[in-house]
Order: sequence, then C-alpha cells, then structure tokens
Amino acid sequence: AVQLENGNMENWTQTKVYGGNGTYSTAIYCDYCTNWNTRNTKTTNGASSASGFNNYGLDWRWHSGTVSTSDASLGSAAAEISTLAFYNDKFVGSAGSRSNVYSKYVAGNGTAYVGYLFLGSYDLSNDAYNLGVEHSDRPVSLSFDYKYVPVATDKCIVSAYIYDVNHNVIASIDTFNSSAQVDYLTMTLSFNYANIASKAAYIGVLFQSGTDTAISNMHQVEGSYNSTPFVHDRVVGSVLKIDNVVLNYE
Repeated sequence: AVQLENGNMENWTQTKVYGGNGTYSTAIYCDYCTNWNTRNTKTTNGASSASGFNNYGLDWRWHSGTVSTSDASLGSAAAEISTLAFYNDKFVGSAGSRSNVYSKYVAGNGTAYVGYLFLGSYDLSNDAYNLGVEHSDRPVSLSFDYKYVPVATDKCIVSAYIYDVNHNVIASIDTFNSSAQVDYLTMTLSFNYANIASKAAYIGVLFQSGTDTAISNMHQVEGSYNSTPFVHDRVVGSVLKIDNVVLNYE
C-alpha cells in the first residue's frame, strides 16, 4: 500500500533562470515540486534571455505557475496552482502608472496559461503532458485537501488514472470539478476499475487551476516593489491550492 512521494507537498526546489539586474529587473525562478511535474518550464521559458535595461526580468513576463505556499492544510507547505498571464514583448523603460502593467501591457498584448500539478512527464517543445509514474498498487480511492478561488464561472479540474504496463487505463476516477471553496476541504474520489485482471504499473494524477484564460477576467496582484516597472506584480486568474494527497486502500 504505497503512498505517493511528496503527497504532503512539503518538498520543493528552485532553479534560477535569470539572475536579475538590480531594482529594475528581478531574478526569475523555475519552481519544482519533488516527484510531481508542472508547466513551470513553459511559463519561465525565455527568461534566461532577459538582459539589463533593454529587456527586464519581470514577474509579469515570466513566473512559475505552480509554487509552494505556506497556506497549508497540514504541515508547512501546500501547492498553489495559478492561471497566469504574461506580457509577450520585450519591456524597455518606464511602465508609468501601476495600472499600466495590466491595462496597457498584459491585457493588450498578453498570453494566459492555466496551471498544472501532475504525476507524469512534460514536453516543453509541445507544451504537453503525459500522465503516469511507476506505481504497482491498486488504491481504492484518492483523497486531497483543496481550496479554490476562481475567476468568473471557472472550475478546477482533478483527474486520476491507474495504468497497466502498456499504459492502458485499468481504473479512473470521475473527473472532479469545483467552483469556489473558501476553506480547505477534504475530498475523496473513488477509483472505478474497468479491468480487474491487469496488474497496475503506473498512476497518473492531475490538478489543474481551471480552463478560463480570458485576461479580461483576471486581475493584477501587487508585489513588494512599488516603483516602475513593478517587477514583482503578476496578472492572476483562478488559483487552486492542493495539500495532503493520499491514496486509500480500504
């Protein structure tokens, strides 16, 4: 009855993608959740090319969509999975007023990405994931704690699968969707076994911040730097927090 490694979301690491250049340009990090995968290599891709005052490193241009948060249901950390929008072009000079980050730059020339946390592999070249890590036991259900702040009518997505050695699905949960959830709530979802004869070889679990990528539904979150170009501000959509992911065997 093996549990998922780092199901408590306590273990994280970072890679510095860009070192920053003083107060006008921030360091950019790609965050990693041990044993789990994310879309962070996509949403921080290109930050390494930022250079000085001709191309600032800004969180509203690159940022990890899935990060560690101290707002946890158990322990000291949980996963925060956000839909984020980013300005598409180089940034040079002054942003002017703080509201320009959203209204002039990101809303006018931005791209939004939903956030993922999953068990499996990620292909940066295709911006695609494949679910499944080695797991030979057959759980009865999946439990997790979650809270959710969506934009508009957005809903988060949770799915899970058990595969055989040939990556055929032998069990799955009914895909879970939720609207707003203010406080952490424990959810338990049963696996439905369509094939009781095949041995389990892999398990895939996916948590997704939602599907709404309309920048008009998103809002600007102010960071700690209060002068142009507001390097730590972000444009944020739906936010899903996940903790205490457990496999149940009876």
